[in-house]
Amino acid sequence: MGQKQTFVSNITDNTPDNKDGLGTIRAENNAAYKYVRFSGTTAVAVGDVVCYVAPAGDGNAQIVDKANTAMGAGVAMAVAASGAISHGWIQVKGIAIVSGAVPGTNGQALTTQGATAGNVAVIGAFTHSSVGAAYDVTARKMFCDFMY
Repeated sequence: MGQKQTFVSNITDNTPDNKDGLGTIRAENNAAYKYVRFSGTTAVAVGDVVCYVAPAGDGNAQIVDKANTAMGAGVAMAVAASGAISHGWIQVKGIAIVSGAVPGTNGQALTTQGATAGNVAVIGAFTHSSVGAAYDVTARKMFCDFMY
């Protein structure tokens, strides 16, 4: 049995302050979330798929933005403005509704590699990392299984 924790911020909060501790994992409502720093390099909308910045700029996998890389991070739960560093939650496990289309057919594996910024693509090569699977493509739902 897990221990109940109290969190300072709500899942949909975006704050300039690091209130819950970068890298904190939170589980509720059959989903898991990670507290991260939005780089401010790109504007992020609710439901955008975000990726970790290059390891040289973030050795702890705690800084994200909308520029797609091979390192998918999660689905943004709050808006993050361009040009402003902020902190908030991303969904890393469970069923999420994304802002863009979920490609392919239900059950297909998804990746951030080769996708447009903020979106996912169907895995096209064995070398692409999986970030989940299409759950209900008509309702823009994916089953998240992001690395964290």
